[in-house]
Parts: sequence; C-alpha cells; structure tokens
Amino acid sequence: MSTQEECTAHPLCLSGPLTIYEAGEMKERLLARHGATLDLSGVTECDGSGIQLLMLIHRDAGSRLTAASETVAEALRLCGLSHLIEKQP
Repeated sequence: MSTQEECTAHPLCLSGPLTIYEAGEMKERLLARHGATLDLSGVTECDGSGIQLLMLIHRDAGSRLTAASETVAEALRLCGLSHLIEKQP
C-alpha cells in the first residue's frame, strides 16, 4: 500500500492492496492526517481489515473517502457501508 499526495488537487491517493498486511502499517499514518480526503481509486484489494481501517479513519480522523475503486466499492456495498464514500460532483 502506498500513498501519494499528487493525484489531484489535495487528496491523499491510496494505491495497492488494503488488507490485514497493510492496515496496521497504514493506521497511524492515516489517523495523523486528520480531515484528509482519501482517493481510493488505486486500491486493488480490500479485506475486512481494510474496511475496518476505512471506517476508523472516517469516524475518528474525520477523513473523507472518495473515488472508490470497484474493489473497495463492492466490499463496502457488501457490508452495507456504501454511504462512507462521498459522491464526486
């Protein structure tokens, strides 16, 4: 899992897998980015730990989740959490 700040105006772009193997490593970095907009279009894999991390940073850090990849959108939909992804204008 990597992060890049250059993808559009200000979002923090996540790319690669967001699974149990990356979630622990990413947790503190993402929580520290309070209020950040996260572009999830580059996330290629998302398991239960990834979903848990997205819920945590949305709730505790006030992060905005945008541009979900098909993988993330489907995982969140299956968990009844599609509302976490903000619609792009």
